Amino acid sequence: MKNKILPALLSLMLMIGLGLFSVQKAYAQENNSWVPLIFQKFIDRFSLNKDEVDQFVQEQHEVRQQEMKTGQEDRLSQLVTEGKITEEQKILLINKMEERKQSREQDRQNFIQWAQDNGIDPAVLRFGRHGFKAGGPSRGDL
Repeated sequence: MKNKILPALLSLMLMIGLGLFSVQKAYAQENNSWVPLIFQKFIDRFSLNKDEVDQFVQEQHEVRQQEMKTGQEDRLSQLVTEGKITEEQKILLINKMEERKQSREQDRQNFIQWAQDNGIDPAVLRFGRHGFKAGGPSRGDL
């Protein structure tokens, strides 16, 4: 019974966590990693294995990232079809989006390193609408 309920429960938890509560992050002191508050509550309430939940969330995150990338490329292909941009411009845009993504990640890593070098725990920093992301549910060793 638990094996049938667990996937449904984790899917529901993921939708709620990513949709409504993605901006709320709690720093889990006991395992020194970032865990969205709603996930930690589900883990505690239903006595789930945190590592399995982290792995599931990471897998779903990667699936969603690929879906978003495919959607962007499809929209650019549609613009090519409509004659609004050329195929070469589409390729340039895809490359630029990837470059920006890598630049943001490098900036994030640089900031984390700077904070640590200056004795600041990145886990306590909360900037902007979505907070400072020093790591995801299973990213980083913070």
